[in-house]
Amino acid sequence: MRGGLDRLAAAQAAQTASLKAQGAAAAEQDRLTAALIAVRKREKRLAGKSVPSVEVPAPRPDLVVGDKPEKYELPVVIRFAVQVITGTLAFGLVAGAALLLSQFVDFIETRHVSPYVVTGLRGVELLIFGADMLVMTIFVVVEALDLSRSLLVKAWKTMFRRSTG
Repeated sequence: MRGGLDRLAAAQAAQTASLKAQGAAAAEQDRLTAALIAVRKREKRLAGKSVPSVEVPAPRPDLVVGDKPEKYELPVVIRFAVQVITGTLAFGLVAGAALLLSQFVDFIETRHVSPYVVTGLRGVELLIFGADMLVMTIFVVVEALDLSRSLLVKAWKTMFRRSTG
């Protein structure tokens, strides 16, 4: 008798869970139906209205196909000068640090510090100066090549525009 009651209680619990799941599904379906009705009302309301036209600007005659209009850009030579001056200032800061290290090494050398320490610091000083000069040289060469490329591209585009009319 006890087993029958347990089975009956389990069946009733399963039926209750099934009804709850059906209720949740029905609520979700009601929510989706309401959303669909709202979208259809919006479509009907907008159906009679005209869409404002968008005015497309006329193409500029001085642009070649494939060119993109650029924002204001410094002339190539001025841009090169600004970059080289800025780079020189940055490399000057590193050289200044190496110069301070050199002065410090001179100071501790007069205080009779171990020659191994002085030699090691001189090596670090030379390494910083050398790396600074090497990187500065590479920077200037790369900027000069970029300037040359920009000038050649601008000259080529100018010749191309003149030759095509």
